[in-house]
Amino acid sequence: MVRALFSSRGALSGAQPDSLVGLTDLQVYQNGGEATLFATTRGDGWLSAYDIGASPGQTRLEAQWRLAPGLLQLETTDLVLRDTGGTPQLFLAGLNASALTGVRVDLDGSGNPFSGSATASASGWDMGLLTEMELFGNGAQGIAALRSGGLVNMSFGSGNTLSVSNISQSGALRSEQAADIVSTTLNGNTYAFVSYGRADTISMFRLENGTMRNMANVDAADGLWVEGPGAMAVTSDANGTPYLIVAASGSSSLSVLEIGANGQDLTPVDHLVDDRSTRFSDVSRVTSVTVDGQSFVVAAGNDQGISLFTILPGGRLQHVAAMAADATSPLRGITALEAIATSNGIRVWVSTYSAPYLTEFFLSLIHI
Repeated sequence: MVRALFSSRGALSGAQPDSLVGLTDLQVYQNGGEATLFATTRGDGWLSAYDIGASPGQTRLEAQWRLAPGLLQLETTDLVLRDTGGTPQLFLAGLNASALTGVRVDLDGSGNPFSGSATASASGWDMGLLTEMELFGNGAQGIAALRSGGLVNMSFGSGNTLSVSNISQSGALRSEQAADIVSTTLNGNTYAFVSYGRADTISMFRLENGTMRNMANVDAADGLWVEGPGAMAVTSDANGTPYLIVAASGSSSLSVLEIGANGQDLTPVDHLVDDRSTRFSDVSRVTSVTVDGQSFVVAAGNDQGISLFTILPGGRLQHVAAMAADATSPLRGITALEAIATSNGIRVWVSTYSAPYLTEFFLSLIHI
């Protein structure tokens, strides 16, 4: 049995005035013994890089990159790291630019991590239409969602040229806008999962011959009783069985879907609704980490708090602990959530609409 103790490790700051106002995405990139937290706003804001240090509370600002005013549009900005073994590129999907726009990053732990701009373009395609993007493996291929609805295959060629093609979908989902995209590799195959908030549906795709094939669509008819599914995370239980965690803001719920060994089925196996003992009402953020072989799920919504769960055999979500906000860490309007495992717990970074905008927490795990 596991018990968790939450503690705040302090608010983070930016070198530029108001540079953390309006954060939309967080991502930690680990490169050997070095790790960097990236935090971004929309256009007319800032991309920030933080060295997270070796221990909780050691996160410090390394550099900030200005996002031009002309890049601003209403879509949230989605961080997408492409690491092909050379100089990594950090792209920002959702900016108002005809080419996919980002920066080249040097993540050796010394000096400014931003080493120049990076762009990738596709003939006949406006990259400003992208809302979500997910790359697979070394970043040569991926999947993206369009603001007008629908999904596309993404493939990088020489000179950062992109090949883009529509993904075949059936029925009304062809025109639905995706809320989130996550991916995983199982038994040597690459899978992507797409949530549709308005259609209350989760779709599963498998990469076959360079294109994504729709394998399954799950909704209420299949036992997925949710409203407004959005953020997702992939995890597994102690037996190695893979699961998809789905956060649904409209139903204030977390659902667990088992990913079939045949690569064709998604089966709902558990469903939790927020109550007075948890802190995930209107849940819109979820992530997963593994500590000493045990999988944990961190979730947050509009409840001014963070909830921690573990995955039991069979896919059952077990609530471990919840942290309520206080005067020093108000957690009003959570916009992004990122977490990594340590030897004795979980480091969590949370961005919010209101001050202090970006805060680090530590979840100490105690086995009893």
